[in-house]
Amino acid sequence: MSLKEFAADAGTVIESPAEAGEDQFMVLDLNLIVASSHNPRTVFNLPRLQELAESIKAGGVRQPILVRPLPPHRMQETFEGFKRGQRPAYELIAGERRFRASKIAGVDTIPAIIRHLSDEQVLKDQLVENLQRDDLHAMEEAEGYERLIQATGISKDQIGEEIGKSRAYVYARLKLLDLCQEARKAFYEGEIDASRALVIARIPVEKLQAKALAEATAKDWHGGPRHNFKNFALWAQQNLMLRLDAARFKITDESLVPDAGSCRDCVKRTGAQPEVYADIESADVCTDPVCYHNKDAAHEVTVIELAKAKGQQVILEKEAKAIWQHEHVPLKGFTRLDRPDPRAHDTKALKTVLAKNMPQPILMQNPHKKGELIEVLPTPQVTKLLKDMGKIAPKASTPAQKKQVEEPPRPVEERREYHNRWQETVLARADDKFRAWKAAVPAPVLRAFMIYMLEVADEGAFGPALDLGTEFDTADALKRLNTLPDSAMPGTFLRYVMHETEAGFPSPWTHEQRSKTEPKHPTWEILSLAEIDVDAIQLEVKEDMESADRAKAAASDEAKTPNSPKAKKSTAPPAAQALRARKPTAEEVQMDIADALQELEAQKNSQDQAPDGARQEEESQAPTGANEEEGAAPAAPAPTFSIGQLVKVRAGSKGPGGKFLKSIGRVGRVIGLGDDGRVHIKHGERKHELVIVEAEQLDPYAALPSIGDQVRILRTGIAPGQDKLLWRTGIVETCEQDGWGVRFPASGTDGEAFTYFETDSLEVLA
Repeated sequence: MSLKEFAADAGTVIESPAEAGEDQFMVLDLNLIVASSHNPRTVFNLPRLQELAESIKAGGVRQPILVRPLPPHRMQETFEGFKRGQRPAYELIAGERRFRASKIAGVDTIPAIIRHLSDEQVLKDQLVENLQRDDLHAMEEAEGYERLIQATGISKDQIGEEIGKSRAYVYARLKLLDLCQEARKAFYEGEIDASRALVIARIPVEKLQAKALAEATAKDWHGGPRHNFKNFALWAQQNLMLRLDAARFKITDESLVPDAGSCRDCVKRTGAQPEVYADIESADVCTDPVCYHNKDAAHEVTVIELAKAKGQQVILEKEAKAIWQHEHVPLKGFTRLDRPDPRAHDTKALKTVLAKNMPQPILMQNPHKKGELIEVLPTPQVTKLLKDMGKIAPKASTPAQKKQVEEPPRPVEERREYHNRWQETVLARADDKFRAWKAAVPAPVLRAFMIYMLEVADEGAFGPALDLGTEFDTADALKRLNTLPDSAMPGTFLRYVMHETEAGFPSPWTHEQRSKTEPKHPTWEILSLAEIDVDAIQLEVKEDMESADRAKAAASDEAKTPNSPKAKKSTAPPAAQALRARKPTAEEVQMDIADALQELEAQKNSQDQAPDGARQEEESQAPTGANEEEGAAPAAPAPTFSIGQLVKVRAGSKGPGGKFLKSIGRVGRVIGLGDDGRVHIKHGERKHELVIVEAEQLDPYAALPSIGDQVRILRTGIAPGQDKLLWRTGIVETCEQDGWGVRFPASGTDGEAFTYFETDSLEVLA
């Protein structure tokens, strides 16, 4: 029931201005006004507040504040601490900066508009007014939304309608409320912006939020931020999110970890909050790695128990470490079934090749990846199975038998060379098309964008797009961009996008990406624009390779004919013959070289034991060229390298154009062996710190460290924490039985560290 005021003379009801729908303007004493308890603004810039106070002192308040009569529920609160006659009668709705500055300026009164408003109207008015401020902090905005929801029951969608913002905007702002206190403090102090804060807030585990915050605020060696936003968001996805479609456990299993329930119904799945995870392509991504790994561990225990119940052999982690000592080296005595066996097939998993012939596999815990179980079989058993299936020929025991054993060529479509060649041809023809491309996109815009990307992104795609090759400096690319004519910019831009997206993830060459119609992968959009007939190129490459196979087979048949003048017996070392016959795998090369060295050593020993005269006579009777292939120089076999080996780019090495390589003298770790014979070397932590050179341009690298030397870590072992020290530089302090003791000084967010490394993990710096 509302109270009415009556006139003393006539006894009629006096209608208040508010009831008449009118605002009332008055100059109020500052002591009669109390600040609102609902104002979303909680942080005030003191220097700017002081500036406003000086302005008020000089010219007064130019714009009235907005107040309402003090609501009944605040009467008791405001009575405490005030004297009679000075108790507040009004609550401030809008204009708290002017109100605070007036107090600082020492004035007694302030112009005000009095308006009768409900609590819900107050919240809305304050929120809308604050959203119009330029300096409104995103956290204050989020807290204001939360109070509005709690006080009025308004939905998130209705908030967006009230303030003119999208649904995704409101959801993203409210997600900021999930920031831990450390991250909130960093956000308020300007160490991170709203975009990075949202990435951190999406992480449901506080410890992982702290880890992400450290990464977001990390500095590079120049003192600038280590990550731009794009790279930081990518780091968060790769390190703090896990794809559910790749999970080893059944994501709908509610009994696996009862407290967690089904992943499909989990609020920490990206699909549960699509507005907040709009940048994540898949709806089935887990944002809680702790929960994910708990389910992984529970699944592993369940699988092991079921396997043992069925009588299946299980190799547990302790025994597995002896079999698989390092992650990037083969297993001792066992062969993985989930990986290709190069003796049988380049791309198909061994399990697929064996098919019905596969016996019950052995389960082995992966000692390098928690929660992973792999299927293996003893290597001798695998070899026998493949021989029985005719997938590999019996191993020859003599050089003559080795020569007679010929492996039939695999179908062209099953060879990596075929896929590499048609993909390279597709890109090359598109490059030719875009070199002469003319379009209406403003050249200055394209140039500015590419220069920006050169500074903030990986440099890899600029090499082919600017015709600089794989070896170039950033300065060269910048100079080329600045000197290209405007007419060349559209085509250059398209080439850059094509090469950038072609090398990214997901790869455009998968069947899934090629068959997508909307939206298409950028690479396929650009190839379509260039009118490249990919099917025709694939057929062209296939026919070319099959023709080469037929020619090679014909030459081989002719060489086997007894009366053929070309059927000359080769006395080249068996390892050299194997290398020339086909491109071997790294393991095969190492085995063949070891066999060849043993044979050569045996020959040398027998020659050393023979009389000098007999040896001279034998040498004098040897025909000219007896130790050479026909038409081939008596050169030593091409050098071979293995994955993980340390190498150094040889002095004097030149590229295809005859120019000296810029990577001469660099030391790195072999990470790949191409089908074309070239070696892939990683020489730094960044994506573009990769060189691809011919094997003949490399030398094996062996460090010779001493106490006090500065060294760089090029590969790490299985000791805890060593992986974090990869590529870091330290000082050798001691040499112990455990290896070289290296101390690493604190750098950025990385603290000081000390640990031991083997010699083959180090590069000695000059």
